[in-house]
Amino acid sequence: MDGLRDGRGGTYVEIQLRPGARTDRVLDWQAGALRVEVTAPALEDRANRALLALMAKTLAVPKGDLRLTKGGHSRRKTLHVEGHASAALAPRLPPLPERADP
Repeated sequence: MDGLRDGRGGTYVEIQLRPGARTDRVLDWQAGALRVEVTAPALEDRANRALLALMAKTLAVPKGDLRLTKGGHSRRKTLHVEGHASAALAPRLPPLPERADP
């Protein structure tokens, strides 16, 4: 499964979130997910709000265009970026790992 894919009305991004980190940052792709760290703890939805703010800044899209569709209470999440194609978002993220041909 690709971590970045076009879907209904926008793009889906698979995310592996690490709350309680030293800094807010987007790291790299691993196991089909974008690794992201936020300083906010995983309490009272603070880490999810920090994730949305960081991804809005990273992707240069309005925060209102972002929505978590899966994983609200898990470290593995699916983020939907409404109205934006993956081709436009990909250059703003770390490069996807090369696929090995079967």
